[in-house]
Amino acid sequence: GNDADPHVTGINGILQLYYESLQRVTLSGPTIFQNIISQVAAFSASQPAATDPTHVKYHVLLILTDGMINDMQNTVDAIVQASSLPLSIIIVGVGNADFSAMHKLDADEHGLVSSTGRPALRDIVQFVPLNRVTA
Repeated sequence: GNDADPHVTGINGILQLYYESLQRVTLSGPTIFQNIISQVAAFSASQPAATDPTHVKYHVLLILTDGMINDMQNTVDAIVQASSLPLSIIIVGVGNADFSAMHKLDADEHGLVSSTGRPALRDIVQFVPLNRVTA
């Protein structure tokens, strides 16, 4: 994406940024999610919606990944921390890697709990394995 202005609006904005990014980005490891989740959560928390419910802006973080996650506990902690914010995270698994850890982040079966024992206030993650959607 564009670090100076990482925000897009709507599906067309997502697709345009995705195609532009493919020209500049080489997918590689390690797969680290905590940093981007924490950045987006901080941005969401800084918006007027955090203090004024009449100006709610809901944020969606789309993460495309082609590999296994390398910072699972830090990512769980970041998701739990963000679970009170107007934020959802969609993780799309691209390719045939082992995405079993992503199902834990999705928390459909068991809620996420941080390393300090704090439970997530709500499930904010949806994992989509792209090969199942396009097959």
